[in-house]
Amino acid sequence: GLFTFCLLDALQNQAVRNARGELTFLAMVEHVQEKMSSPEIRKLIPDSESQLPFMAGNIDRTVLTKLDIPPATIPMTPKT
Repeated sequence: GLFTFCLLDALQNQAVRNARGELTFLAMVEHVQEKMSSPEIRKLIPDSESQLPFMAGNIDRTVLTKLDIPPATIPMTPKT
């Protein structure tokens, strides 16, 4: 369905990843929430049905996937 489409988009979308090429759980949830809340998607879902992800637990920084990015293309940022 639409939720799965948005989830797969997060897994495949390089724009969702951080500078190290990692997709964190939090970034995935935020991406799916944003997509599922968009007018284009909302018009396809009946008002009585909600398919928004939510955070449960403390795994927001868990890395789900990582792209192999050559070190020269990774911007150097100071640790905070």
